[in-house]
Amino acid sequence: MSQGDEAPGGRLPAMRFEPLAGIRVVDLTSSVAGPTCTELLASLGADVVKIENPIYGDDSRTWGPLFWQDATPIFFSVNSSKRSLALDLKSEAGREAVLRLVDRADVVIQSLRPGTAERLGFGAEALRERNERLVYCSISGWGTEGPRAKQPAYDPMLQSFTGIVSVTGEPGREGQRVGLALIDTGTGMWAGLAIVAALLERTQTGRGRTIDAALFDTALGYLDYLYTDFLGTGRVPEPTGTQSPLIAPNQTFATQDGRLMVCALNDRLFARLCERLELPELVEDERFRDEPRPARAPRRPRTDARGALRRAPDRVLARRVGGHPRRAGAGRPDRRDRRACARERDAARARRHHDGADAVSHRRRAPAAPLPAAAARRAHGRGAGGARLLR
Repeated sequence: MSQGDEAPGGRLPAMRFEPLAGIRVVDLTSSVAGPTCTELLASLGADVVKIENPIYGDDSRTWGPLFWQDATPIFFSVNSSKRSLALDLKSEAGREAVLRLVDRADVVIQSLRPGTAERLGFGAEALRERNERLVYCSISGWGTEGPRAKQPAYDPMLQSFTGIVSVTGEPGREGQRVGLALIDTGTGMWAGLAIVAALLERTQTGRGRTIDAALFDTALGYLDYLYTDFLGTGRVPEPTGTQSPLIAPNQTFATQDGRLMVCALNDRLFARLCERLELPELVEDERFRDEPRPARAPRRPRTDARGALRRAPDRVLARRVGGHPRRAGAGRPDRRDRRACARERDAARARRHHDGADAVSHRRRAPAAPLPAAAARRAHGRGAGGARLLR
């Protein structure tokens, strides 16, 4: 690990961590899931060559209405540290250019519409015949097999189809979509992990591997413990707002200056919470005492009585600022208390906190740039200098 450039604002210098230096990635993806994966690989030092349509580029360049420097926040958020090459994959010259890149590549990742890669000659079998050491990753909505394999899929669709919408939101109201591309980014991260594992395996076998990453699988994985509870009890999961369906108290409470997330995840933290809220009677209340839990007969009284449990903290916290009483000599909150709670912040405040606290980072934040690639460059044009890539 080597020391990088000085971080902005006089902070400590960032530390560069590039274990994938020397690995070349041909990126045939667009939108969010695939670019998330290749951005992750680029942040770990890989040389990522992003192939874009010569007319309109990556789809996410035009996903408005918010634009900045002729592209969108979505595009910039998942395309840092890449080189861009504009090629028409439907033309013979464009396909030949891609194949020349593949011959020298370590990784190819594609998210073309189902069947398109094979039709263009970029399928896993065809490319690995040319390059036995190639790690080939396909990102799709439903996977490469099954009745829906040829159908398109998008993050909101999978949130709805797999039940994420049904467990998100307030009790008694319609479910809500998670307000970010949860499944897209998760699929990109899983794909990145699989690619790194395949590269490690290649050092032992000398051969690459084909990887199938699907949004559907990622979405199911996010609901793992809810599905497990359903299989064991038959209870259909429902929305519970900010509170956990399995642990209490584990939810937000209103205070004088905003909402506070409280996570008393065990008996010790629950007792400390009651002490700090000056509610010692809750610890001894039989309704909220978690008795020893035999393996075959788990008992969670606090969870079962979470409605009643919420009322007392609600009354106390509503009179406090940041969850702590404002009185002379009160001093700063105990650091141990802050470990089990967090203020509810908007995105802007969360980002300011990150900028002020994060002194060590391995991520290089330059959007996809034309050659020559430069980590500090803010250019984002597509295709410039492509001839040099193909030499």
